[in-house]
Amino acid sequence: MSLEVDASILKLKKPMEVKATQINYRRAAVLMRDVTQLDVDKEALNSDNPTAEDNIKYFNTQIETLDKINQFLKDVLKLNNKQMDILEESNPYEVEMFAMQVVGTLLYVSEGSKATEEDLKSDSNE
Repeated sequence: MSLEVDASILKLKKPMEVKATQINYRRAAVLMRDVTQLDVDKEALNSDNPTAEDNIKYFNTQIETLDKINQFLKDVLKLNNKQMDILEESNPYEVEMFAMQVVGTLLYVSEGSKATEEDLKSDSNE
């Protein structure tokens, strides 16, 4: 099954297709785990006595998560070099929100996701 996501962050007017496959589902679950780890590391900084090690761990996780988000979007959406350049020049918060939209589409088949015309045709032929 193919789903669609708004890809305006990539300067595209039409939605991009996301294939609802096991590998993409796994990629989405792994990214959610990594983003959750970032939240855990950030919480350590909110403790009464955050250490320099806590700061370093948080920033290392943040850097790794940014890289993982970009790789996730490249792999799942099959982005080309030009699209990757646009993504890398975008606001990090907007890129993370876009990635979460893609994750939501894959993991939860979010409200905004729609089956493509091809999917609708294949469903009617069964």
